[in-house]
Amino acid sequence: MRRAAYAAGVRLNGTVSTATTSGEWDGWWTAVSPQPRRSVPTLTASMLTVSPDDLIWFEVALDPAGRSIAAVQNDVILPPPLRIQECVMNPQIDKSIFWAPLVDASGIRVLVLSFSNSNAILAVGPLYRCAVTVPADAEPGRYSIHLENAAASDPVANPKQIAVEDGSIQVAPTAP
Repeated sequence: MRRAAYAAGVRLNGTVSTATTSGEWDGWWTAVSPQPRRSVPTLTASMLTVSPDDLIWFEVALDPAGRSIAAVQNDVILPPPLRIQECVMNPQIDKSIFWAPLVDASGIRVLVLSFSNSNAILAVGPLYRCAVTVPADAEPGRYSIHLENAAASDPVANPKQIAVEDGSIQVAPTAP
């Protein structure tokens, strides 16, 4: 398997922005162009195009919509043959990430919070990133990055409404 450069994209209000960087965690994509504010805090998954036999990274971004959001939880569901290998927190946000496989192995549950910092996450942008293996025998086509069971809380642990927008991984056909 070859390791791909980081490929990240975040869709905000129907606009897709993408960037590709390389290196070990020094390439967080943070150039979010000004967008109209949402009315509800929203988690948004990346939209990527990759080749089979890649290890790629997708991002889940948070738009707090001007609300005070200090912690979030969500499930990430990927169809076979894609599998999540690991997830890491955006180092620019002073929170921790905890994740574990779901019982049915269809995806993972992600918790983003801090036991020592209850400050709100104010900036619009990447919250965390997950590595996904795309096997060499993956069929070309679109695979959904489905976000579900999302929950959020404010700095004093009151529940807050949060919406989700799914992303996708487009597996390109291999050249003959």
